[in-house]
Amino acid sequence: MIDRIARDKLSEEVRHFVAGLSDNFEFDDAVWSIRTKDLGVVRVREAMWHLYNDLKRHKLKGKWSL
Repeated sequence: MIDRIARDKLSEEVRHFVAGLSDNFEFDDAVWSIRTKDLGVVRVREAMWHLYNDLKRHKLKGKWSL
């Protein structure tokens, strides 16, 4: 099942995080609040979890950049 609303929300949150507009805690809260059965959203969200530290607040800049 494709959930267009969930995919749009996830893509917006990923863009904001990668651009440095949101920090890891904001990103984490936003993406894990998306409720969907769309496996595309679920898998991308799980993969993104490996790209940031969830113990210390940071943006993807400087030593935290991708």
